[in-house]
Amino acid sequence: MVFKLIKRELGLNLFWPSKVEVILHQVWAVLTIALILHGIQMEIASKAGVDPFDVSLPLIVEYLPKWNDIDFIALIVEKGRKGGFIRPSRRICIKTPEIDMSEYVAPPPDLILERTPRYAGRRC
Repeated sequence: MVFKLIKRELGLNLFWPSKVEVILHQVWAVLTIALILHGIQMEIASKAGVDPFDVSLPLIVEYLPKWNDIDFIALIVEKGRKGGFIRPSRRICIKTPEIDMSEYVAPPPDLILERTPRYAGRRC
């Protein structure tokens, strides 16, 4: 998911410089920014009480630089659903039933096979 964010939203699908050191600095900077953005996404999700995938990361990337003079996280938690920042995720969530462990019984003792290994006497 971080690489998707880096390539699509932060534009690291192109390397502008030709020197290796500058490319490494570019990669380092974009990875740092991506981690900060994912941290902001997690902070908004925890304060809003939603799944982290319900918070729109492309909208955070688009609007965070424009709103640098206000408390961005508090604003998104308060009005994020109306603005589309917090919306149901399109991910497929697999839900499994709860299993009561008391329903399990031990296997019968004759079910366990005990035999010598196939190549036990082999010299290597």
